[in-house]
Amino acid sequence: MAFVALSASAIAALSPADQLDYYRQEREVLKAALTRKNTRKVTIKPSEKGGVSMYGLGRFPVTLYESQWKALRDNLSLVFDLIDANREHFDAVAAKKGFNPEG
Repeated sequence: MAFVALSASAIAALSPADQLDYYRQEREVLKAALTRKNTRKVTIKPSEKGGVSMYGLGRFPVTLYESQWKALRDNLSLVFDLIDANREHFDAVAAKKGFNPEG
């Protein structure tokens, strides 16, 4: 059976056991919605100008030419070393902006 949201007065009219069941169902619906929201599908496709565009990382696609993608691939260890060395800084900025980098 599908979850139906109730008004506060309708919830108050329920027995304590039914209220608990209602709130459990509501929690599951909210958790499922949050999971769907934080799941981004990353896709790639060739751009009209000869680059490769990656979608799903943020609001706009990341578009680089082949040589730029290869340079990025060859230097990924540097990127991750920088991230690891500055973890506290990145976490502080994310917390200040209310941003969850995992999703």
